[in-house]
Amino acid sequence: MAPSAINTNEEGASSARNMPLEGIRAPPYTHAEQLFSPRTTRTYTDAYTHGYTDGYIKRYESEGTRQIPIAIVGMSCRLPGNVTTPDEFWELCSRARTGWSEVPKERFEHASFYHPNPGKRGCFNAAGGNFLKEDLGLFDAPFFSLTPQEATSMDPQQRLLLECTFEALESAGIPKHEIVGKEVGVFVGGSFSEYESQAFADSDSIPMYQASGRGLYHYPVFFLD
Repeated sequence: MAPSAINTNEEGASSARNMPLEGIRAPPYTHAEQLFSPRTTRTYTDAYTHGYTDGYIKRYESEGTRQIPIAIVGMSCRLPGNVTTPDEFWELCSRARTGWSEVPKERFEHASFYHPNPGKRGCFNAAGGNFLKEDLGLFDAPFFSLTPQEATSMDPQQRLLLECTFEALESAGIPKHEIVGKEVGVFVGGSFSEYESQAFADSDSIPMYQASGRGLYHYPVFFLD
């Protein structure tokens, strides 16, 4: 076939009528095909693997170390099964105990909502779960420089987080004043705030600081710095 028999546009795409298949050039890769071609996929995989094994901090390359060593120097916890310290957590695991229990009566009336049929609306079929037994009303707000009004607005997760933060530093032997002004990261994962929905049940009794007391990581930052 003569080359003039094929009409090629500026993007390299070819169009022809009534021509043999072998006479038509394949169009170039589209943008999506270029992103996910075998070559680029392999490059992405290599970068991910090398980034994981070699580290991401370039300033350490000159020192001959590409990985930043990490050590757990302090721990604290609040877990089901009456676990309030790492030692109690180890005891629970080593003795094959469980944190499961029936629904505590002080939470809600379990019998009023229980039904063995999981498909029945307005009910649940769980006989129990994993609950913290600690009385959250015993939170020592003045110790953390908080007023009673602020403590009332705090989600229980925030109260536990403050206590565990202080205990973890205490476990590590790091005085609070030694980390003031330093680059310290606070990484927190939490569940949804059921306490907040209960606080908004009555618009006339919403806590004073409810609007500003929801961020889990805020309180450790304010307390420690």
